[in-house]
Amino acid sequence: MVIQCYDPETDLWSLLNCGHLPPWSFAPKAVTLNGLIYFVRDDSAEVDVYNPRKNEWDKIPSMNQVHVGGSLATLGGKLYVSGGYDNTFELSDVVEAYDPEMRTWSIVGRLPQPTFWHGSVSIFRQFMPHTQYGFDSTGLDNANNERNAIHLNRHDHNFHNRNLNELY
Repeated sequence: MVIQCYDPETDLWSLLNCGHLPPWSFAPKAVTLNGLIYFVRDDSAEVDVYNPRKNEWDKIPSMNQVHVGGSLATLGGKLYVSGGYDNTFELSDVVEAYDPEMRTWSIVGRLPQPTFWHGSVSIFRQFMPHTQYGFDSTGLDNANNERNAIHLNRHDHNFHNRNLNELY
């Protein structure tokens, strides 16, 4: 695994001296949250965390299941992992969330059908796994029961009940 750093002021990429890398993973998914880089492994339920300020690697508690070919995004201070193949090599519809303050993973929802190698983004304070059939957010904390997104409570009432599709 190689970590590269982009400097927008110089428009240059450079290799990041990140000390000892964790064991290689086939296709780790990476996101940043609170100044840390989280690497969700594709071959196990383990998650590696890199602190660039301290140049240190650490692990957080393992996910409830493996998500081979799953997707990863951050929203509202949490990590969200969805879909992929599980521990039994079956396609999964599980959505898990990691709360860094509690240091716990919990199953927070399900995709409308098991899927893999899909993408997820958080935009306009919504977690949106890109699947053929959308996402059922029933049972998620602070979520409206809209088909395509997990919504957080908003301070801006103009966006409170809007879906991304309504912005176009």
